Amino acid sequence: MERQLLSKRQTDALAAIERFIQQHGWPPSQRELAALLGLTSASTVNGLLAVLEAKGWIERGGGPRELRIIPPQNAEGKVDDSGS
Repeated sequence: MERQLLSKRQTDALAAIERFIQQHGWPPSQRELAALLGLTSASTVNGLLAVLEAKGWIERGGGPRELRIIPPQNAEGKVDDSGS
């Protein structure tokens, strides 16, 4: 699956997840990710995660911390600045 471009907000969320995993050894909960991104709505975080998963950047399981970043297949850092 080829990855799709990310908006700035999606890129920020992915970077926050990566940093959290590097610091703690496990992925953030949705509540922790919301705090890292300065968000208060759980549905906004859930929506961001759903988009990251649909675009091929992460995989989620059924549990609160079942989240895995999918390693890139190439070194191109594609970012969509359109804001969508």
